[in-house]
Amino acid sequence: MRFIRFFILFLTITFFCNSCFEIREEITINKDGQGSYKMLMDFSASKKMFQMMLDLANTKEGSAVGLEDNPLSGLDSAFTVLSKELNRIAGISEAKGIKDEENFQFGLELNYESVEALNKALSKLDEGNTNASGADYYIYDKKGRLEKTNSFNLKNLTSEMVPKDDDGSNKELNAQLQTLYDDVTYTMIIETVDAKIRNYSNEEAILSDDKMTLTFSKTLKELKGNVGLANSIRFR
Repeated sequence: MRFIRFFILFLTITFFCNSCFEIREEITINKDGQGSYKMLMDFSASKKMFQMMLDLANTKEGSAVGLEDNPLSGLDSAFTVLSKELNRIAGISEAKGIKDEENFQFGLELNYESVEALNKALSKLDEGNTNASGADYYIYDKKGRLEKTNSFNLKNLTSEMVPKDDDGSNKELNAQLQTLYDDVTYTMIIETVDAKIRNYSNEEAILSDDKMTLTFSKTLKELKGNVGLANSIRFR
């Protein structure tokens, strides 16, 4: 809740500030199906503005607008607690929260022994449920084909950034917040460790020159439209 309050205040001051932050997922995968995963909420593009806001915390001026303490500490602690829960999932190890206060980057990272274990971790991250039906965000045949399904595994997490105004008293502010939310950049990076990517089906993705990294980047608004996440990736 402290993070949400800070987010609204940040929006009010910056007004329609485009690309204020990025949500980034980085997935590495070996031919045997093992790999690592990282999710970052990266606020570094608005570092100066965020620093100004944090400097107001614990001051008379900050208290007047609802900044009694560091609102990002709640975000940091949430990822730390979640990481402990992820480590209890079979096939998941070394899950830990990421806290880079200098660059305003927060998130988590982990290692996975199989794509099935990764799916359970992503389900826990987004829905708090490791047994949710339809949680196959990725499918791997262990023969060099990785399927990224069209399911957005951060849908619930990102939707929490838009507070509900049940009584309709803050329509203008909510409209501004919705605009900022729509402009948030989502980036998905899939990197092979011991093979090169031979082909892929999603034309919106970009293949690196060394043919080992695919990058897909869109705004949250575009993801709500006709842009699909699905991608069939073959590597050898």
